[in-house]
Amino acid sequence: MEKPFCTRSRNIVKISTALLFFTLLLSITTPGDGEINDNTSAKDITFHEEIIRTLAETGNSPEDVLRWQKEHPNSSLRFLSEMLSEEQEAVALLVKYIKMTNPELSSKTIWREACAFVHYAKKYGAPGDLLVAVANTESHFDPKAMSEKGAVGVMQVVWNTHAGLLSANGITSKNLLHDPELGIAAGALLLSRYIRAYGSEHKALDRYYGTTSSRYRNLVNKNLRALKNSL
Repeated sequence: MEKPFCTRSRNIVKISTALLFFTLLLSITTPGDGEINDNTSAKDITFHEEIIRTLAETGNSPEDVLRWQKEHPNSSLRFLSEMLSEEQEAVALLVKYIKMTNPELSSKTIWREACAFVHYAKKYGAPGDLLVAVANTESHFDPKAMSEKGAVGVMQVVWNTHAGLLSANGITSKNLLHDPELGIAAGALLLSRYIRAYGSEHKALDRYYGTTSSRYRNLVNKNLRALKNSL
């Protein structure tokens, strides 16, 4: 298994232990200091130039980010303007990658997912590139995805298996896993726990998939390489 993109690529977030500690204060369902109130306007928000450029490339503007955040008050988009420059660049790169991988997704969904990958990888200490690769393998980033075995959302999490843990972390129903950001939050939470429990990404992937499967690991690794090559 290759090293996480947050330590391997200069274009992706470099997360220090201290920063990780402070982000543990963030909550999945409770708005934080980054919440945009009704009086906030786009001119009050400063984004990295790469965010501005990528918004234009996707046919959007800072006003759209503000509108999406107001439509989804608990969205990680509320933290976007406060992220480190490296984190904002990572969001912009992931927007392009997700759009390339699944162009059928709406701009709002793509931006919410890209921001959520960076935010929740940092919050839970999950390898960001692995999180993205698993999402691509499981659903091609489609929050509406469902499997015959009951797996749901971007990360294809099985509610019946993880209801207790997810409920304790603010994801209180199966339907919430269809939310693009909460689905990613659930996957990041599970992957981070499995990696700590088993001591390796290899074994964590087996646990995430539910059984030992070289085919599954190969698919994830293939998507890891595709992600790396796109950056």
